[in-house]
Amino acid sequence: MSNHDELFFKFHLHSDAVLTSCGKSNCIGEFWHQSRITDEYIIFFGIRGVFPFLENGTPLLLQGEETMFLRPGMEHRSSRITHDVEYNWCHFYLEDPAETISYEQAYETLTLMRNRIFAGKDNLVIIPRHLKLTDPARILTLYQQMFYSKRYKRCYSEEAANHCLCMLLYELSQQTISAYCHEEQSRHPNLRFAQILQRIDSTLARHITIDELAETFCYSQNYPPNPVRRNTGYSTREYINRRKIEKDS
Repeated sequence: MSNHDELFFKFHLHSDAVLTSCGKSNCIGEFWHQSRITDEYIIFFGIRGVFPFLENGTPLLLQGEETMFLRPGMEHRSSRITHDVEYNWCHFYLEDPAETISYEQAYETLTLMRNRIFAGKDNLVIIPRHLKLTDPARILTLYQQMFYSKRYKRCYSEEAANHCLCMLLYELSQQTISAYCHEEQSRHPNLRFAQILQRIDSTLARHITIDELAETFCYSQNYPPNPVRRNTGYSTREYINRRKIEKDS
């Protein structure tokens, strides 16, 4: 499913993102997206057809039930003429620039998010440049609500549209967790940190020793490269205790 060359974007929504425009393109017959460079972030949500695309010369392909996340300051355009394409789009600003991270960095952080280790940091969002959605109907619903909030200002304010955008970003991040953590864990068993968390979760019902984990996964409890402490900020024992509390609550 995943390409280890895939880019991921990480940012915090300390306040609302700012929606500048949104819409739906339904192109019958030949379609070509002109070359453009903007200072906004863009998300495309494919509904129908195949949309071959370039971002600064990097080929991308958008199909139905997929999203594409584009960065500001990059040239984007069609890579060739296509036919009968339908997609939703939105342009927006973020308070803090999105950080570009690798597949490995994203996977470790997404695993922590799935296991609810980022308590107090619920505004963290991670989205890949290209995402095959696990629940496209939810994304479509959020896009529709965002359109209404932005366009029908007699009923909705700009603030409401921005709230809808934030909900869209959070939902995309949640579906990123579903798409990558739940499937990639079995596909890439050599990602040691994910294996450690999986082992801890599978042995919560019985006593598991710290030495057993360290020996199995070849790390030292006291030396800084301990992957549990490096990624969570907790010692292995503290992490296990937190997971037990989470599971019992």
